[in-house]
Amino acid sequence: MIKKWPLTDNAKRRLAQFLWDRHSPEKLPFARMRDAFAHPSVLWLLPIVWSIFAGCGVRTEQIKQAPGPALYGPPTAEASSSIPRARPNSSTHEWANAPFACVQTELSPATLFHCASNQISFFTHLADYGLGAPTHLACATRTGIKLHKPGQRIDSEFLDECWLLVWFAGAKGWTNWDSPWAVYLQKKPARVRLNEQGLHFQFRQTAGDIVLFPLYGYYKPPPQGADFLAQHGLPSKKIKTWEWAAGLPNEPLMRVRYWASVLREFPIYCEDSFSVDRSKDSVTIRQRFQWYSINDDWQTPHVKLAPISPPLALAAMDKNFPVTFSGRVLNHDYFTPYGPYMGIEAADSYDATFDVLQYVNETEAPGPPATNSPPSVLAAIDKLQKTARAKFPRPDKYQYDHGGLGNFCWAIQGDEWYAQALPYMEPTIRQIATASLEKYFHEDVLVTNRFKLREFPKGSGREYYILEGPGIGSWGALGDAGKFSANMLQTLWAYAHFTGDWELINQRWGLVKKLFCTPAETRWVGFGRDAIAELGDEAAPCIAMARMAYKVGDLDSYNYACYMLARELVHHYIKQRGADYFRKHQPWHFMEAMDEEVYLTNLWGDLAAWQIDGLNYPHQTGERQYNNRWVRFKDSDVGRFYRDYLKEDVRHELDLLETRWDAKRKHHNDSHIMPSFVQLRSLLLNETPAQLEQVATPETFTGPPSGIIASCLSLIRTSHPTRYVRLIPTGAPSPFVAGLEREVAGPNVYLAQAIQFRSAADEEATGPRWPEITWWKSWKTPNGQRWSFGFVQPGTNAVAAETRVLPLNWNSEAIIYSVR
Repeated sequence: MIKKWPLTDNAKRRLAQFLWDRHSPEKLPFARMRDAFAHPSVLWLLPIVWSIFAGCGVRTEQIKQAPGPALYGPPTAEASSSIPRARPNSSTHEWANAPFACVQTELSPATLFHCASNQISFFTHLADYGLGAPTHLACATRTGIKLHKPGQRIDSEFLDECWLLVWFAGAKGWTNWDSPWAVYLQKKPARVRLNEQGLHFQFRQTAGDIVLFPLYGYYKPPPQGADFLAQHGLPSKKIKTWEWAAGLPNEPLMRVRYWASVLREFPIYCEDSFSVDRSKDSVTIRQRFQWYSINDDWQTPHVKLAPISPPLALAAMDKNFPVTFSGRVLNHDYFTPYGPYMGIEAADSYDATFDVLQYVNETEAPGPPATNSPPSVLAAIDKLQKTARAKFPRPDKYQYDHGGLGNFCWAIQGDEWYAQALPYMEPTIRQIATASLEKYFHEDVLVTNRFKLREFPKGSGREYYILEGPGIGSWGALGDAGKFSANMLQTLWAYAHFTGDWELINQRWGLVKKLFCTPAETRWVGFGRDAIAELGDEAAPCIAMARMAYKVGDLDSYNYACYMLARELVHHYIKQRGADYFRKHQPWHFMEAMDEEVYLTNLWGDLAAWQIDGLNYPHQTGERQYNNRWVRFKDSDVGRFYRDYLKEDVRHELDLLETRWDAKRKHHNDSHIMPSFVQLRSLLLNETPAQLEQVATPETFTGPPSGIIASCLSLIRTSHPTRYVRLIPTGAPSPFVAGLEREVAGPNVYLAQAIQFRSAADEEATGPRWPEITWWKSWKTPNGQRWSFGFVQPGTNAVAAETRVLPLNWNSEAIIYSVR
């Protein structure tokens, strides 16, 4: 007979912790841990252990670092100290020696023009679109700020600063909004004219370098009597351009002068590099810039402004987001389609450090339900067991979901739940399931004929495996097939982690690496991956890729995936909280007002940038992408990020969706598309079993076998305290190496204005044309064309003979003209 000694509360806790650590689920499958506790020598302690951990509902969400040794052991390789860039920065200024050229870049809302002629005109040919030219001009003279209307004499010899400001108040066709533009000169003009044909300059010699800049970016000041923001109950910006003719207010004057100094240093290139610090669970992204300097005749002071990618700037505006900058970030109240344009002054570079790697290096540990769990938890375990038994009848056979391998791209998205369920299966079922999964992953999953090898972009020599299937195409690029292949990484990690079959991942690592196409569709200006509406398709693949890379000894890929996770979490954050920023800068892409419930969904190229929709906005649309936000969301570690930073925001959204979506969404789990509400509320809110059974109970769970198991696991995971296990050990910071530039060659050039011109392929049919300044094509001119701010033309009778695009680096390009 074993004598039961009385224990103090403190001793009970210490003993329970010892037993948990010794028999924890990450060291033993659940069934083995249960059997260990069932041994007579420790059976009497079971109520003490469970009561300590679960009796009072204690949770351990907010912990600095998971205790215990790292399961994946010390690193087996070293990180590289240098990684080549796909398109090294070109230091040539060939374009600056051309007769006429323009430089556009994603690093600046301005466009730079170089003109060897002594004449240049802006805002020309607007009448062709049913629009009037600028109606007002302001400039600084020796006697103060002078205002001019078209046709009035402008004493250019008295210009005392490098800028001229024009706006369109009262012009033909400008009925919904105005847009002030600043022109920054390098040389003093001999003559300046503003007329119905545009703004014209004549110089004694060459025009040199001229910068064209929308003073308020993509924000559209209202016309008189039609303040869009105020009319829709939002704070007015109080920018009244129709009053400027009586005297330029201080705010636009200070703004135009500030940017005069900033744009004397025109950003051309961002050298993007990063370092991973496992000792602090952080990744630091370093942005180092190069500028093209413009010394002008007025000796305007130069101010270097190191810009921050607008989505990151938007996240950083909320002080809750876990990023720290090495310098003071200035908010310039400057609106772009991608977010606010912000930067750090007087710096060639800055570091942004993200404290987010606990979501990679730690993971949630499975654990047994508490002995006092409600009946719904026991019912979930029972349903999981029955579903697993039916799914895995034989070890030498795998029963495909969704009818067979023809739907593999769907099934593989949910197959990770079978691996995650292994610790909760009875020993016999677990043994059969493990053998069946091994056969499946070796013979059907990680085989090259399952994928298409796609070069992206064409001519780059970089190849990725993409996963096409019913309704999942690539359209000549990566497309949905690319994100489906990246999403596979979650399933691959779960399989290897819960079965221990790391040898398969190691043997076929070359294939696995080519599934990770997330960075290939990322730009400086977007910060995270383009064209992803589904929140399940962003951060989780980065986490899975990082863990597998570390385990197989590829430290470079581990670091790279950690770096991409930091970028993707920025998107997660602003997709939850960023829409209000765009509401306060309306009108957006058309004259329809956003209501309060709108969301950032896809990020597109050009000036389309963030796509925004909601329950009622826009009134007409092909598809409401906000309905797809939670597609494939299934990762508990990304869920931890939401619980740490966005819990109440998500709770509000899920409460709304439960009243709107089909009632079956509460209990039906597709696993490859839309999770059940039980799964979402479990992962995102950590609701208790009692709360979750108010949504749906296990007997109602439906879906494919993987979906049913997913809902069961979602209920079980909240029946015990949340506990994290360390996978990857701490370590010294890695060397700073190339980030996106290792595979993103660009050039990516859009931020706040877009140059339209005829490419070489079109010139034979239509001939080249001078650069035209435009906004996104959803804004239509009176004659139905994409909104135009007219053309920029050198000389009076010059003809564009030929155009040539010269990529400068991944951020910028020059369009070079020959003139006749």
